[in-house]
Amino acid sequence: MHTYFSHLHGNEQVKTLLLKMVERDAVGNSLLFAGPEGVGKGLFAKAFAELLLADGSESTRKKIQSETHPDLHIYRPEGKLGMHSIEAMRQLTQEIYLVPYEAKRKVFILYEADRMLSFSANSLLKTFEEPSLDSVIILLSAAPESLLPTIRSRFQTLYFKQVEPPHLVSFMCQHFQKTETEAQTLAIAAEGSFATAARLCNLEDNSLQQKLMALLIQGKAPSYGKLLEEVRQLTEHLEKAKLQTEQELKASTNVDNLTAFQRESFEKEMEGYISVQTHRETHHLLKLIFFWYRDQDLLRVNGSPDFLFHRAFLPALEQSIQQARPFSLDYVQKVIDEAKRALERSTSIGIVLENLFLKLNFY
Repeated sequence: MHTYFSHLHGNEQVKTLLLKMVERDAVGNSLLFAGPEGVGKGLFAKAFAELLLADGSESTRKKIQSETHPDLHIYRPEGKLGMHSIEAMRQLTQEIYLVPYEAKRKVFILYEADRMLSFSANSLLKTFEEPSLDSVIILLSAAPESLLPTIRSRFQTLYFKQVEPPHLVSFMCQHFQKTETEAQTLAIAAEGSFATAARLCNLEDNSLQQKLMALLIQGKAPSYGKLLEEVRQLTEHLEKAKLQTEQELKASTNVDNLTAFQRESFEKEMEGYISVQTHRETHHLLKLIFFWYRDQDLLRVNGSPDFLFHRAFLPALEQSIQQARPFSLDYVQKVIDEAKRALERSTSIGIVLENLFLKLNFY
């Protein structure tokens, strides 16, 4: 039975707990997988679904992995705002009371569960209070505090921790051909997240991150117009990344063979995926900005360069602390939090970045 989780790294305590649930026939109907983004909650949920729906056949395993098993229901945020639609949540409330097609249970996995409109969340309360006994609902969230308290109280929460550095080192060496020394340095900055580790490994190949780092190194712009041009280029990079992701998703799906309803559903889910990915990418850029100032603080107090987040930019950091106006980390965190809230209110990324850089005295 342990083989179902053998390909997953980290969070051994969660593996043990899930296995004990099955061994004791004590699997709850409502589970919340809570923990930082990028630690594998979705992979754990699919592996657990495979364990619950398994009949020992290879064909069943492949259907679960490809998300085509009739008793596996997966919901992801949709649309330009990257939210769970009311229609999708209504569909969940209907499907949960249908009998299983092939397995003894049905499994429902709700990605980014905190990205539900209040109306949608409230509509699910009765379903969560009286779930079908042959159904298991798994909510995934990196921000469980954003869920309605009435929902959280009805779910058994499994807390996922940050991934231990040795697992991140192995991941980066295997998938990004990093040396062990390089991977160990990046593992510190990855803060226990596979997703962050992947972004850091791609830093040299990511034109968007390169552009941001060039702006941070440059410091104060010579004119307001120059700052606006830099922000425009950053937003253009984000838009290009969104377009590339959309093209890759369309290329991986034969849209011509889909019915009109299937095509509409695919387009909504694609928009939602792109929205969430853009949200994550933007938050990653904000993290890079915060750690730039954190690294400056570290150097000002003669801290060891071994603990720098932007270690590769040490000469530029040393020069910047001689030229830039020092800001407290509390202030930097405050303006970054304000930027995040503005993004959540659907303020355009260009305006958010312009305001942020103005507050950080880039002009």
